[in-house]
Formats: sequence, C-alpha cells, structure tokens
Amino acid sequence: MLTARQVQRIYEEGYSFSFMGKSPDERRGDSEPASLELIVYLDRIHSKEDFTITAFHECIHARDDIRNPETIKDHNEEREKRYCHRGRS
Repeated sequence: MLTARQVQRIYEEGYSFSFMGKSPDERRGDSEPASLELIVYLDRIHSKEDFTITAFHECIHARDDIRNPETIKDHNEEREKRYCHRGRS
C-alpha cells in the first residue's frame, strides 16, 4: 500500500518520472535511485491500467529506497550483475 504522505515524500526527495520509448528488456518500468528517476517504458504499456500499475509499482520502489537506503545498494548490485556480467562464464 502506498499512502498519500508517502507519495508526497517521494516528490519531496526529488524523484521524477521519465517516459522512455523502448525497454532494454522485458521490464515495464524501472527505478533509478542514483538519479532519482522513476522510468516507464512506453513500448511495454498496453493500457491505461498497465500504466497506472507500473507507475505505482515504481513509486513503491522509491518509497522502499527512502525508507531503507540499503536497498539502493542492493538495487545497484543487482543491476551490475544483470548488465555488467551478462554472458560471462
């Protein structure tokens, strides 16, 4: 659940939405804590409901990052595993 106060805090922390045309993979959205961006990949959005769910989902990631900054480190480590070590044995 995401409260109105939590959404306000996300805004106060400086997060903003970016809308990208093409997803780098199968994701509909992404949260970039380092740049305070909440990204929605428009090529993966198929309805108004899809958009709403994705936007709120990314807000939940931002809320979690604000509550526990350690999740930012975990997020960055996971991103590095996913992109930097892809295809390596």
